[in-house]
Amino acid sequence: MRRLVCMWLLLLLPLGAQAGEEIQKAQLLSMQMKYVEALKLAEGVLKTAGASPEDVRGAYDIVAQCQASLGRDKAAVDAFQRLLVLDPAYRLSPAVSPKIQAPFQKALKAAEKLGTLKLTHQAPAAPEKLAGVELAVQIEANPLELVQGLRLVYSAPGGAPQEVVRPVKGPGPVVFKMASSLDLPELHYHFEAVNAGQANLLALGSRVQPFKLKAEPKAVAEGAGAPSLVRKPGGEGPIEGDPTAPPEEEAPPAEAGAWYTSWWFWTIVGVVVVGGAAAGLGVGLSGGDEGGLRYDLVIR
Repeated sequence: MRRLVCMWLLLLLPLGAQAGEEIQKAQLLSMQMKYVEALKLAEGVLKTAGASPEDVRGAYDIVAQCQASLGRDKAAVDAFQRLLVLDPAYRLSPAVSPKIQAPFQKALKAAEKLGTLKLTHQAPAAPEKLAGVELAVQIEANPLELVQGLRLVYSAPGGAPQEVVRPVKGPGPVVFKMASSLDLPELHYHFEAVNAGQANLLALGSRVQPFKLKAEPKAVAEGAGAPSLVRKPGGEGPIEGDPTAPPEEEAPPAEAGAWYTSWWFWTIVGVVVVGGAAAGLGVGLSGGDEGGLRYDLVIR
């Protein structure tokens, strides 16, 4: 399917170039007063997929002037109105004959009430991923219902373009939702408002200057998840813990050479304990005689 879409877009490129050539031929025929032939070429451009907004405006100009030259004022007014909706600044040269000026002035007056074609797009905030992201265009005004469809052209940076077309009935939002299978880090895109013949009436962005949307995955919060592992010195296995935590305080070792650490002290204590136990046993066996032995221990 992607291959077919890409081939279709490649076909649009020569069609767009062909539309420009047809406009030049039509202008030449109009100057030669071959209005019917010029009219036929210009109307063909309006039905050419891939024709640019410049080609479309040029085609409406030729159609309007040829219709006026052929005495078809109503058709000329209609073509001039469509041209003014797309290009409000358009004006005829003062050198143009009154036969053409008359329908143009009618169209100019009517165009003040019609307004102009207007599209707006607000690029979305950078998403975590581009799959499923929505791209919305607001059609603010669609005078004479010139716009019949909205085309999204998108690609990876430097990649082959692909397109999606949505039908349009009037003013309002048009939303394009990217496929859930889309796997791109960055997306380049632009929009084209097209007529019934898929000619481009108005563009937001372009292939040269597209909108750009880049995925920005959320970073994993620091310290979240499994506990950190700290490797022991000397190449031993990892242990759990926080390397930044202060070490636990250990009890200070006993002072070297202190009297209560001497061997003779603990020998005396042992003798006294054993002797006391024996004496207590003797007293208990003698029925509690108070004349038993008494020991006093003096430590110096």
